[in-house]
Amino acid sequence: MDTQKIDWFDLSGENASLKLMAKNTHRTAKVCIVFNEGISQLKSIILDNPDIIAEAGFDLQSSINMEASESLAHKRDTNHDKFVLYSQSDLDGRLSLASLQRIFPNLTKDNLVPTSIQEITDFSGVFPYENQWKELYQKHYADEFQNVWHFENFDASGYDQETWPPTRTSQPTAMFSGTQQKLENLGYKPMMGAPIFASREDGEIFARQNDLADLVLKQSNFPFALPLQIDRDSKTVYAITDVRSMSDLIYCDLHSGHDAENEVEYVKQLQNPIYNLRLSSTIDQEFRTLHTSLGPLRQQIADEKSAFGTIEEETKAIFRKETAIQFQQFLTKINAIVSNLDVEKISPLQSKYDLAKLEEYAELSEQLDMNLAESNPQQFLQAIDAEYGLNRFIGNGIAYALTAKELDVSDANEAYAENDFYQLFADLSAVTHESDQIELLDDEFDFVQTESNSESIEADSAEHGPDEPSLDTSLEEPSEGQTEPEAPTLFEDEEEFAADRDDRSKEKINDVGAKIGGARKDFHRSHLNVSDLDKFNQRELETLVTKANVWPPLDYEAMQEMGFTAEAATAIKIVKDAISVQPGKDGRRTYFQPNEKNSALYITAVGSLRDHLLGKDPELDPEGKFPPAKTLQEVYSRLSDWNARMSGRPSEELKSWGSGLSEYHQALGSKACNYYIRPKDNISYTFVNEIQRPFKKAQRNTYGQDIDYTSWAHLIKNAKVKTDAEKDAAKQKKEINDQLHNPVPPHLEAEITETKWRNGQDVSEHQLLEDFNFKGLEFGNWLNQNERQHVVNFAYDSFCDLADILDVPKEAVSLGGNLSIGFGSRGRGGRNAALAHYEPARKVINLTKIKGAGTLAHEWFHALDDYLGNYKSNYASEKYDSELSEVMNAAKKSNDTPESYIDSVDAANTKYTRYAVSWTQEIFKGQSYSYSEYQAAATEILKEYVAQKVGPKISQYLANITDPEEKVFTTRTGLTNFITGNDIIAIAASSKDKLDELIKTKFHQGIPSPMSKKSLKNYHGCMEAAIPHMVSREFVRQALKQGFRFENNALGKIDSNFYSDAKKLDSFTGRTKPYWSTNKEMLARAGAAYVQDKLAQAGKVNQYLVNGSEENAHKKICAFSPNPQGMDRQRINAQFDESFKLIKVILENAVESSHKVTHDDTPSMGM
Repeated sequence: MDTQKIDWFDLSGENASLKLMAKNTHRTAKVCIVFNEGISQLKSIILDNPDIIAEAGFDLQSSINMEASESLAHKRDTNHDKFVLYSQSDLDGRLSLASLQRIFPNLTKDNLVPTSIQEITDFSGVFPYENQWKELYQKHYADEFQNVWHFENFDASGYDQETWPPTRTSQPTAMFSGTQQKLENLGYKPMMGAPIFASREDGEIFARQNDLADLVLKQSNFPFALPLQIDRDSKTVYAITDVRSMSDLIYCDLHSGHDAENEVEYVKQLQNPIYNLRLSSTIDQEFRTLHTSLGPLRQQIADEKSAFGTIEEETKAIFRKETAIQFQQFLTKINAIVSNLDVEKISPLQSKYDLAKLEEYAELSEQLDMNLAESNPQQFLQAIDAEYGLNRFIGNGIAYALTAKELDVSDANEAYAENDFYQLFADLSAVTHESDQIELLDDEFDFVQTESNSESIEADSAEHGPDEPSLDTSLEEPSEGQTEPEAPTLFEDEEEFAADRDDRSKEKINDVGAKIGGARKDFHRSHLNVSDLDKFNQRELETLVTKANVWPPLDYEAMQEMGFTAEAATAIKIVKDAISVQPGKDGRRTYFQPNEKNSALYITAVGSLRDHLLGKDPELDPEGKFPPAKTLQEVYSRLSDWNARMSGRPSEELKSWGSGLSEYHQALGSKACNYYIRPKDNISYTFVNEIQRPFKKAQRNTYGQDIDYTSWAHLIKNAKVKTDAEKDAAKQKKEINDQLHNPVPPHLEAEITETKWRNGQDVSEHQLLEDFNFKGLEFGNWLNQNERQHVVNFAYDSFCDLADILDVPKEAVSLGGNLSIGFGSRGRGGRNAALAHYEPARKVINLTKIKGAGTLAHEWFHALDDYLGNYKSNYASEKYDSELSEVMNAAKKSNDTPESYIDSVDAANTKYTRYAVSWTQEIFKGQSYSYSEYQAAATEILKEYVAQKVGPKISQYLANITDPEEKVFTTRTGLTNFITGNDIIAIAASSKDKLDELIKTKFHQGIPSPMSKKSLKNYHGCMEAAIPHMVSREFVRQALKQGFRFENNALGKIDSNFYSDAKKLDSFTGRTKPYWSTNKEMLARAGAAYVQDKLAQAGKVNQYLVNGSEENAHKKICAFSPNPQGMDRQRINAQFDESFKLIKVILENAVESSHKVTHDDTPSMGM
């Protein structure tokens, strides 16, 4: 280890360090100051005098550019993480105390200390990339660039940068562009790659096309090559052949500005360039062979048509057969190539051929009856044409694979429109050749998803109870005089009005305790603004500061009417989808929790980008500074303007991009900033390709020719017009859904048998607040004083009953003083208003004016679930190790019964047996037969055969058990122990004889075709999977017959009826995502049922606390129950009893250890 030391300035007292990049062949030496607190530390230094950096000999702009070229793969925060300030090039490593004192005035000679050269030159704590580069070369490039072809003694630096490299691809794949930019910032010359080829033939074609025939092609290994650019069309990679002299590589992020976490697929696609080029060459060669073999046919047809004006059918038949045979050979070879691919290495950025397209060719060869190529060539050709279209599938493929010279055209692009093979196929096939025959595979980019799909984060503002969940549940508090929409008044005659008037002499009931408050949650009418943050608490920051609330879904029909082009709308959608869905969340990774500062940055960034692209409302932008970007070029221009504006630099000067440019760029996330938001002269290939892809998919055109880029088909879908029957079905579902949500009595009609808690007297809102230690109480303006008194009384009785049956102190029901109650104050009125809901962000239960009765227990269990989950995003019921975990296990799983077990293994047995039978179909090749009849008969034969083989062994095994105590099974272990693996293999093999016998006796129609080795192997595999199920079924069946018993859990667990019904209700009521079957909802419904049963055991009724949770409450409404029933209910209640032993202790400790919330000095707050 080098221990040589020199005197070096120690900047630790300045929270910085001084480093040296030693001189190398590419650049002069660089002195670097590493600021440990990032650029924010540097900003404080240059605040009064920005020129001191240059005066000290350092280059601030280049240093910022260096940082901008860094990837955010490691989430470097330029404001707070380490920032490197580089010296000017002419400094050449020389530095004086005086120059450093310009930056650090307190620095003296005393700061010169002996320091090892190794420490001075070690940047591993600043740039942690060295090991990543080593891994890339050791795992990939060292083996990748083996036996490649190149031009001997080729020097790319001698070529003009403007014309080199001579790519055929309009958007060649650039690799390590961030690395190149950083090295150039360090003083390297522009990196010019030498062409490298996977095959000699590709090199020769390249030489002919680019007048390089005098150069000598040579085959070599380049274990230290660095690919810079790939031209897929010419199958060329441009690379630095040896990077070992480029020692600064270890200071660069190898991901080239791509987030290693979120762009892992992109990074993988850069690892195997030669593999992809070799694949392209192989496929091209097969097309070339097909082209060569079809050439004479094409010429003969042309000659015959020229001579006779037509082609005789007999001659056409000959040509058809020859063409079909060539196609058969071509498809067989492609299938062989695809079968041997390493799909993990395929990259659409490096290979000419998308994996999905190759699989289409391979699948077609498997689907077609290849024998038809000779026996019925016309049918063979028509089958290909009907599936994919001969012109698009074969003609475009040939044109795509071959060069212009090979196609005998001046430009290869002409081949797409003027391909002579189109006419050949038209002459030989009897069907038309429409371009829309091609179907893209499902793994293509699904651009037609709804806006809500691309923005998956939703504001979980309220946990709804027995009614529909909705984001619109908690609006701003109503102003004086406001009435709740469609909420009927309780006083409809003069007598009732008089009663209310007389009641006004009493002291008014108003809000008490801590003000609950709350943020607005409806951002469709007005975007989320920074000013809204004033009302947000931490939980609302986490749930409401989302992309969907700052930039609501795009209205494509409105955009079309406003004059946006389809290309512009598509580009805007791509950019919007790429933005992080909320602060601190990039892709699937969460880097930090939102706070007011980063939320404000996020809202500003997203909102300003929205305005740059969609334009501002004319009322907010009277000068028209933010017009909408209606064309694709305008989108590029506005993205460039935003990039410059938010970075604080003029657009014409800024050449950099990436999420490191500013805090606003970082807020949007790496994907949006690295791929899409760039200077307009640096539009990425990825962006262009993604804009084009949805047009191609919607128009089913893989090769991208004759695409209509004015079409809105992929953005605007024709709305399906429902039939009367569909409307009736939807209406019926809604009615059932409404009835399932607890048919409750109005507030003033709720039956409560126990009123001893208040001795039949009215209680005040203060008493309700203080006796239960609630944080706050809130009343809606549309709840009059008489109704307020009723609900206060009912709530008091109900919470007393709840505390009594749970055996906890009254103060415990407020969950440590955290819970608040709202009476008709926070819900949304109208037809679809919720009965009640729990708002996790404000920890408040809201009961609507009329419909809230009977739902209080349900909502309280939501609140308990949230409290035991420590008020995190996941409730206790959603965690595997919480106080409610065992309750959820009891709710979702039940013990399997022998009868149910027999049914389930019989279903599995049948499934695998049918799989086995399906592999025997080739026996009937060329013969007509009823497969369904054969399958049913064969399945039963095989099941009977296995039962005959294992039945005696099971009977003997059971007969040997004579001790009554041993005739009780407590576990499934041992059900198949008496049969070995060899036995299973032997039975599977011999079962084929039973099938042969069946075929001969019942389905024989000629000589059966022999089964291939592959089919026979798969048949045996499926039977070997089926036999254990058959054995288990036979064992349990015989055991029951002979008087054996299976104890609880002996046969394992299955979904409970409660859980099964919940999932069926989700489907039955037309849910697009789970509601009834979520852990939160099941816990609340099970909790309400538990309370209902505990009240019944105590001989009580409290319809305000709980109603509609009886076992058969919904029997007349629907076949599926939202409440637990029978054994499920008993099991869940028993587990609640057990779990509440611990929950009770937690609640009691919360009462004892926390100070009781003081309300005496809290003024009442009128609405």
